[in-house]
Amino acid sequence: MNKNILAIAICIALVAGIYAASAAESGTPSNYTLTVTSAQNTALNTLDTALDEVLAGAVSTTASTFTLNNTGNVAANVSAQFTTNATGANASTYGLVNGTNVIPGTSFYLNATTESGAYIPLSASATGTLITVEGNAVVADSELDYFDVQVTVPAAQVSAIYTGTVQLTFSNYT
Repeated sequence: MNKNILAIAICIALVAGIYAASAAESGTPSNYTLTVTSAQNTALNTLDTALDEVLAGAVSTTASTFTLNNTGNVAANVSAQFTTNATGANASTYGLVNGTNVIPGTSFYLNATTESGAYIPLSASATGTLITVEGNAVVADSELDYFDVQVTVPAAQVSAIYTGTVQLTFSNYT
């Protein structure tokens, strides 16, 4: 009978030891929190930024000047603004510039050709212009959205070579 008591005592000790070891290793369960976000993820690819030689008072159009590709899960708003401004008396006017001469941003238009958008003029100030209006957002479909540029040169514009930089800013479409 002592052998049976000893065997039972050993079994109880083994079970108690296994329980104590598992209780010491498991600790308090951890709670995890995961936040799933929605965001646009838009990439710019410049294709052709050369505008034609054009007479004052005429229109120059460049097809497919750049593409946008949104691989996110929300449509993207796109705002465009000139970062270049003239000097001298026209220093507060942004657009295509040549020293004191400027073709204002309001004569520079962007159009999303792959959407149902129209040509949208930029601002002649340092303020961005939303170019993704209703029905013209860069949708989250991983497909390329092509944009055209159109410049209407003012009739009295001075003959010169004009340059300018347009900055695009992306955000979630609202």
